[in-house]
Amino acid sequence: MPGTDEFGREYQAALNGKIEPRETEQPQGTRAKNGSLRWLIEQYYASAEFTRLDTSIKSARRGILDNLCSEPVSDENSNLIGSLPYASMPSSKVRALRDRKAEFPEAANGHIKALRQVVKYAIAAEHPGAERNPARDVPYMKTGSQGFHTWTIAEVLQYTKKHPIGTKAHLALALFCSPVSEDRTSLNLADNTSRMAGLRLRAHALRPRTARPRSS
Repeated sequence: MPGTDEFGREYQAALNGKIEPRETEQPQGTRAKNGSLRWLIEQYYASAEFTRLDTSIKSARRGILDNLCSEPVSDENSNLIGSLPYASMPSSKVRALRDRKAEFPEAANGHIKALRQVVKYAIAAEHPGAERNPARDVPYMKTGSQGFHTWTIAEVLQYTKKHPIGTKAHLALALFCSPVSEDRTSLNLADNTSRMAGLRLRAHALRPRTARPRSS
């Protein structure tokens, strides 16, 4: 049973290479052992949390998790990671899995993110032994990306000089800089900038209005 002392001993034995080696690949048509990481991942594949994902995300995540399960525990231990009991997997072992791909930080972070989602599902589904998410205790690796450059005032002025009031580009800047529209408009624009052509707002709506003289 996951979470029991027996599972803990089995997990440590697998890590130390002290149990009988299994096949290097799971034979087609065979079912994963109940309580193993491979078994939990198969339950996750059948869950609404996974099936409702975008097709491209499902494909990428399945590839990450399937490859993870097919990796050996270590160079000295041919047992597969997927054969290990998920309930007794500590954060230190998840960190070790991440560090295996230190040369490729994006790939390492992909493994952590995928494992977080699997265990998050397990906890919500109340699978035995899934009481905490060890992958959440393991931080993502820093990548080479420095994020987006923050514009200076001079750069904003340079932009507005090239894109004056009345252009869609100027309207986009005004919307992004508006604190009122920050939560909605800028997010919609960020989703797909090509949709700018379909904006129905008019640039003159953002111009200051002058009061009309009242008729006597």
